[in-house]
Amino acid sequence: MRKNRFLYSTIFSIGIHGLLIFGTASVLRPKSSSTHFSVNQAPAIQIRRLVKVKKVTESPKKLTQKKARSKQLVQKKATKLVEQSQENAPVIKKVIDTGVASEKAKYLKSIRDQILAQKRYPRVAKMLKKQGVVDIYFEVSYPSHLSNIQIKKGSGHAILDRSALETIEALGKLPRMPDFLKSEVLKVAIPIKYELL
Repeated sequence: MRKNRFLYSTIFSIGIHGLLIFGTASVLRPKSSSTHFSVNQAPAIQIRRLVKVKKVTESPKKLTQKKARSKQLVQKKATKLVEQSQENAPVIKKVIDTGVASEKAKYLKSIRDQILAQKRYPRVAKMLKKQGVVDIYFEVSYPSHLSNIQIKKGSGHAILDRSALETIEALGKLPRMPDFLKSEVLKVAIPIKYELL
C-alpha cells in the first residue's frame, strides 16, 4: 500500500510539473499578430517643415529715402549728445564728491569691521542650533558717539537679538569721524548674521 501511494504521488507530481512547464512555454511563445509593434522595427517618422518665403523688393527710391532719414537721425542724436555733455560740464565737482563719498564709505567700513570683530555667537544658541540675521540700527555723531541703538528686524530668536544689541553696545572706542562729517549724524543699518558652519 505504501508503494502504491508513493507511485501515485510521483506520477501526480510529474503530471503537474509537466503541465506547468509546457503551459508556461506556450504563454511565453511570441505571437505573430499584426498588433505587436517593436520600437526597433517601427519605421521612422519624418517631419518636414514648410516655410513660405515672401520676396520683398523695394524700389531704389525708398532705400535712398531711408538712408537719408537715418543720417538725419544720427546727426540729431549727435547734436543732443554734444549739448548734454556741455550741460554736464562741472566734472571737477563730481570728482570731489566721489572723494568725499569714498572717505565716508571707508569710515563706515571701519565701523562694520569693528562690529564683526566684536560679534560673539552665544554658546546656548550654538547648542540649540539657532540661526538668523538681526538688522541693527544706530546713529554715529562727531567725533565718535553712538546713540539710538535699536533692532529694526529681529532674527526670531531672543538670544540672538540680545547678543547683537550687546555687540553694538560693547563697541569700545569707534574710529574718529572725518572732519568733513562734523555736522552730520550718520545713520547706520547693518545686518549681523548668526550662522552655524
